[in-house]
Formats: sequence, structure tokens, C-alpha cells
Amino acid sequence: MKLTGTNFQSLQSFDLDISGLTVIVGPSNKGKSAVFRALKGLFRNKLPAEYIRTTSDGLELIATLDGKTVIARRPNGKSTKYVINGKEFAKLASTVPPELSAFGMNEVEVGEFTIDPIFSRQNGKQFLIDPEGYSPMELNTILGAFASTEKLEAGKKAANLEITHKNSEAKTLAEEVNASESRKASLEKIAVSASGIATRLQSLEPEVKVLEHKLYWLEQAAQRQSQLWPIQHCVSKLAVPDTAEVERVTKARDMAVQATNTFRIVRLCTKVREGLDFVNSAWDVSRTAYQQLRALNEYKDLLGSRVVFPVESLADSITASNQGFTALKSLTDSIILMAQYQTYMARSLDLAKQLTGVELEASLSSATIRDLQAQMKESEKIACPKCGERFALEE
Repeated sequence: MKLTGTNFQSLQSFDLDISGLTVIVGPSNKGKSAVFRALKGLFRNKLPAEYIRTTSDGLELIATLDGKTVIARRPNGKSTKYVINGKEFAKLASTVPPELSAFGMNEVEVGEFTIDPIFSRQNGKQFLIDPEGYSPMELNTILGAFASTEKLEAGKKAANLEITHKNSEAKTLAEEVNASESRKASLEKIAVSASGIATRLQSLEPEVKVLEHKLYWLEQAAQRQSQLWPIQHCVSKLAVPDTAEVERVTKARDMAVQATNTFRIVRLCTKVREGLDFVNSAWDVSRTAYQQLRALNEYKDLLGSRVVFPVESLADSITASNQGFTALKSLTDSIILMAQYQTYMARSLDLAKQLTGVELEASLSSATIRDLQAQMKESEKIACPKCGERFALEE
């Protein structure tokens, strides 16, 4: 059963679930008796005006039992009204509606006496053992109402069995509560440890990522090393020849080629020099004739027409001289350029003397160079570790 109420005595509102044995405990003057009066007043229609909370407009009690909802309202200055499953009951004159009597919460008539097996008086003893509530005659009448003592014994046994069962349940619940408390304490410790572990894991996450990165590159390096091992094995078996002799012979050959070219240049320059010597001698003759002709022209201008010269023969000589002068003038630039080669020719002659024997040594070393080249090609071949056959590496 569910019981709720508002503005009932000192309680502004309350909400209770009542099932089986329900015990309400607490300090005095906190509303325990008020709950008892509310339950009794609801089922007996005993809700006087003094039960209404001060400064409120009225009280209301609601009970839900066996699928039915019972509502009791007592406004200030008015009587109590009931609403049961939507049906309203008013002006009951301290009686209860028939639907409410069906719950069996009413007083019981035994002979000429009326007894209350449901609600006892406040601070009184339990039913049938309250001397102030029942007189000896009333007790005899109540006990005589039972047809035989078998019903009392059966009820007693059932009650004892129920008590034993409830005590066992209470003990089991107490043990479960204690075990739950222990488990709770253990779980709290585990939760604290788990929180610390989670924090530590979060702090270790960057380190784990770094280690994973390093592990990846280590695996890549190991894979590359396994691929390089056959090549390293072949390289370790290679015999690299001494190339110092090859380098010396190659250098001698280059010097021989350079000496040959220089010798050719020297021969060319020698011929040019011979031509220059001839030109120089012709230039000296031409220059002397030109100077004489110039002197004659000046002397002619000085004497005028009083002296007769062999003009025709002299004119022919002058014309020939002018032609020679014109030809020699065109060679002037060549003579100046050739003069710059004289120093170079001297140096070239000295170099030709120093490298006279190089060409002969180079010609003698050609066979040696070919032999060394053949040896180098043979040394570039590698031997197969299995069959021993030698082969050349291709790019």
C-alpha cells in the first residue's frame, strides 16, 4: 500500500510505502503518531478539523491499495469528502463508503461488544493484552467466539513460522548488508587504485608512442640489414687491385699527348718566326726606299721647275714602293701579333726539350695500360658463394 498526505497535523507532506511489517522509528514529536492517525482517520472517516495543519486550507490523504485509489479531503470549515477510483462520496455523517469497508479495516462486533483488531490506542498494549482496552468479560466473549482451540494453535504455529522466517530473512539481510559494506570498502580501494593507474597510463601514453615509433624503425632497419647481408658478403670477397701504377701510366700518357700537341705548336711557331724574319728584312728595305722617296719629293718641291729629274723612272719606283708599302701595312697587325708569340715560343721550346722522352715512354706503356685495364675488369667481377663462378655486376 502507498500512503501520501499533505497538511496533516505537523506534517506538510509525507509519502510512505507500507508492505509486510513496517516499523516507523524516530525522535518524539516528529510525526510518528500523526502517520498512525492519518491511516486510521482515512479508513475510519475520523478526520476532525484539529487534524488540519495550521495556516493551510485543508488536508488531503491518498491511499493506493489493491488497484484502487482512495482520496480523502477535509477543507477548513467543511466535512470530509472521499473520491474512490473517480467516484465521489460526501455527507457521510462519520460513516465510510461501502467501497472503503471492503478493505476490512473496520471494527469488529463480537456479541454485544465492538472490538478493534486493527488499530490500538496510542501508548497502549497490543490487541487482547491491553487491560485498559478490554475488560475480562470482553476478553471471554472474544475468546469464546472461536469454535475450538485448533484455530488458535494453527494460528500460533503459522505466526511462529512466519516469525522464524522473518528472523531468518532479517539475519540474511544483515549478513548481506555487512558483506556489501565490505565489498564497498574494497571497491573504494580498487577505485582509488584504478584512478591512479589510469592517471599513470595517461602519463605513459606519450612514452609508449615514442617507443612504438622506435620499434617500427628498428624493424625497418633489421629488414634492410637482412637485405644488405648478401651484398656485404660479396663485397667482403672482392679483391681490389692496386691502381697506383694505372694512375701513373695514365698521367704519363696525358703528359705525352700534351707534349705532342706542344711540339706541333712549336713547329708551327718556328715557321711563323721564319716568315717574320723575312718580313722584317723586307720591311727594312721598304722603309729605306720610302724615306729616300720622301726626301726626293721634298727636294723637288724645294727646287721647283729649275731642276729636271728623270720623273718617269722615279714615278715608277715610287708607285712600286707605294704598292709594297700598302702590302706591308696590311702585315703590320700580323707582325705586332706575332711579336707576342715570341715569348710563348721560347717557353714552348723549353717544354719540348723537357718532354722529349715522354712520348717514347707513353708509347712503351700502352701495352701495360691495356693489361692493367684487363686486370681491373677482371677484378670488378665477383665470385658466386655457391658455385664459385665469377660474373660482372651490371648497373
